Amino acid sequence: MLRPMFALLLLLSSASPAVDHVLLIGGGPDLQNSQAQIEQNVMWARDVVRSIPGERVIHIYYTDGNDPRKDVTEWRPPEETADALQPLARVFNSYWTNGEHYRNHRLGEVAGGTEAGSLRNALTDKFQTLADGDRLLIVFNGHGTHDRRDPSRNAISLWNSSQMTASDLDSLLSRLAPGITVRFVFTQCYAGAFARLARPGTERCGFLAEAEDQPAEGCSAAVDMDAYEDYSTYFFAALAGKSRRNQPLAMNPDRNGDGRTSLREAHLYTLLASASSDLPRSTSEVFLEQWLPWYLRWPKWPTREAADSEYAALYRELAAASEIDTHTGLDSALRPRKRKLLASRGELEGEQRQLSREIPQLRRAIRAQVLERWPGARYPNTANYRRFLLRDLAAAQDYILDHESYAELAAKQDRYWELEQDLLEIERAITRLDRIRRLAHLAHIRGLFERFATDDQKQHYTQLLACEEQAL
Repeated sequence: MLRPMFALLLLLSSASPAVDHVLLIGGGPDLQNSQAQIEQNVMWARDVVRSIPGERVIHIYYTDGNDPRKDVTEWRPPEETADALQPLARVFNSYWTNGEHYRNHRLGEVAGGTEAGSLRNALTDKFQTLADGDRLLIVFNGHGTHDRRDPSRNAISLWNSSQMTASDLDSLLSRLAPGITVRFVFTQCYAGAFARLARPGTERCGFLAEAEDQPAEGCSAAVDMDAYEDYSTYFFAALAGKSRRNQPLAMNPDRNGDGRTSLREAHLYTLLASASSDLPRSTSEVFLEQWLPWYLRWPKWPTREAADSEYAALYRELAAASEIDTHTGLDSALRPRKRKLLASRGELEGEQRQLSREIPQLRRAIRAQVLERWPGARYPNTANYRRFLLRDLAAAQDYILDHESYAELAAKQDRYWELEQDLLEIERAITRLDRIRRLAHLAHIRGLFERFATDDQKQHYTQLLACEEQAL
């Protein structure tokens, strides 16, 4: 008969060590909506995870998997030349999409695709292999949908126009063995609905790029990474300790100085450093907001009990970086600046509406004259159109370039898209103010929570923080 101590040592030596698993899921529901930025963000997350010391298993699921067909759309400004067909594209309302290019993804071999049925089966099989003590990190980069009547049916958009709802994923995660910690990062539009995955009694927590009813940045077909301001860009930069252009960070994300950046510290860094129009949240923050009873909702901003809290420090730090003086009161400091931004937004939107009326008129007038001379251009994908391209394309484009209204059309079309970028910058500035306000509100709630929450509520909140504060 084995001695008890020898038996214990034998048992410990035969037990498998805990393993960290990272699931990177990304892409769009179809080619047109599988933009290059999504692919770049999956690559960025993969490269950061690989660079962090420690052993972990990475599984990537992307669009059509290893199928060699095209599944990524990227965009570059089209050349303003006849060779690039840009004159024809402007008149026939394809001048923006004329800059699109299509290709297969460059992630190399992946674990599989993201069509909902196959992904559900793959996750089910994967979850069955996880053991007690393992940790799972799920990262999604792509699009999301919103269900106004039932946010639990907010979904991630998957290949072949399929989807997986927050409720679907909750059901899959419920099959995990006890003792497995699950962290998640959802960066899609309407991601806030996935906070419900962190139910009491589970070892789950995560980070969401936006509220359950708000769109998010991060789905551009442009390939210029310098223009990316989305949640993934900053969250994984904090974990990497450098920007995706290999530049030093604006501030040290390691807020507690322990020499490593936790997932929660990466989230807080994103709140402070990002310039996006997203208003991110963590599961612990959502829990605080949902806890707040109606009778404690006023006064609205920080009180004495919250003065020294972490969120109070964060909102003051962000306010100082934004050159906002809060000594006279936060609301009075933010209100005039936001009013000015809203007025600017209204002016730009008015100009854009005017352009949206003028551009079609100019375009239709030129197009009618082109079709009068070259009627074969009217119906693409026909023999007449083929003959037009072979025989008359050069003459038609010369005619367009020489048309008295073409320069005006091109200028107005370009101005329309300049306004899109200007409006995005204004939304980003407004969101920065809203972040300050929200951090201050969280500071207020945190103070009330410490005074009025039940022991069970405090225990769940502490468990969420402990989960979020783990390093990768």
